[in-house]
Amino acid sequence: MTERPERPRSPEPEPRAPDPHAPATVDGSLRLVKGFSDAERPEIVAKLHRLEPLLEGYTAEQVDLALDRKDATHRGQAVTLVVSIAGYPELVADAEDEDVDRALGKVRDEMDRELRTRKNKREQHERDPYRR
Repeated sequence: MTERPERPRSPEPEPRAPDPHAPATVDGSLRLVKGFSDAERPEIVAKLHRLEPLLEGYTAEQVDLALDRKDATHRGQAVTLVVSIAGYPELVADAEDEDVDRALGKVRDEMDRELRTRKNKREQHERDPYRR
């Protein structure tokens, strides 16, 4: 009995780099700086998803979301979210709670308010008939 030669395997496709000109998304822009694991990422993205409509009009290349958790072993969970959008000052939201999910919710709500305020000011400036 003759052995069949093993068929050569096709190489695994290389993961594609995200398109920098694609619209910004929470999932594509989020960096877990410290205190969170990659296993927690899908849950975090789902919790922060409400920020996505506020990123409309920006490309993936322009937006960076950095999430940081201070001392995960501490009783109070301190969470910080920094949003950097090219051409604008950074926005920072902090929250502390015994439950990390509640802290994430508080950070999301604070960042939602800050992004909405920035968007409203920008739109008001664009509508101003006396602007030069």
